Amino acid sequence: MRGKDNHSVPPGVRGRGGFTLTEALIASTILAASVTALVYPFSLAASQQRTNAAAVTSAALAEQMIERLLAMNYSAALAMDGTSESGDQLTDVDNQPFNDASLADFARTVSAQEIVIALPGEETEDAAVFCRLTVTVTHPRAPDVVLTRLVAPD
Repeated sequence: MRGKDNHSVPPGVRGRGGFTLTEALIASTILAASVTALVYPFSLAASQQRTNAAAVTSAALAEQMIERLLAMNYSAALAMDGTSESGDQLTDVDNQPFNDASLADFARTVSAQEIVIALPGEETEDAAVFCRLTVTVTHPRAPDVVLTRLVAPD
């Protein structure tokens, strides 16, 4: 005669060998939420780093153009009014094109305006004359950089 099994199973519990579908779905949801919460700050930081790099490059391109304008004589700097460069047309201090594909999304424009400042009652020939040089650099992922200098004639 066969003997009775000595292993007793508590009432209501059958021999389960794994997780139910509901338990697996809950565990997967918790895991997905945790991974998302951990990865998001790194993704955000990488995006911010690209924006900062573009802003620094914009500032460098604007400063370089201002320096180039300051190296010119007064009338040549005024003649640069309306100059615009973008992408592969961007030039360095020596007016040579950059060979850098990372500058493709940048654009810069020059505004050169003569400003005459005369006191009330002062004759025009005694007025102070200046050139306001403004360089604006734009990039789709960074705020515009605008540099302005006031220059007296030679």
